[in-house]
Amino acid sequence: VAPLFEIESLTHRYGSVLALDDLSLSAEPGAIGLVGQNGAGKSTLIKILLGLVRHTAGTVRVYGSDVTRNG
Repeated sequence: VAPLFEIESLTHRYGSVLALDDLSLSAEPGAIGLVGQNGAGKSTLIKILLGLVRHTAGTVRVYGSDVTRNG
């Protein structure tokens, strides 16, 4: 089964605030839940996966397509 998404060395900043720091992971369809404390970067990660926010560094692919190349 191909991964739903793949993330390699993802970093994202809001100004001087580091929201995500060198995150790498992949997940198959139907095999993910996202849990964390307030301010942990959950919403930021979802926004990046949806292409709503452009990440600072790293690679993000959804169904094999780089999210930065899709609009």
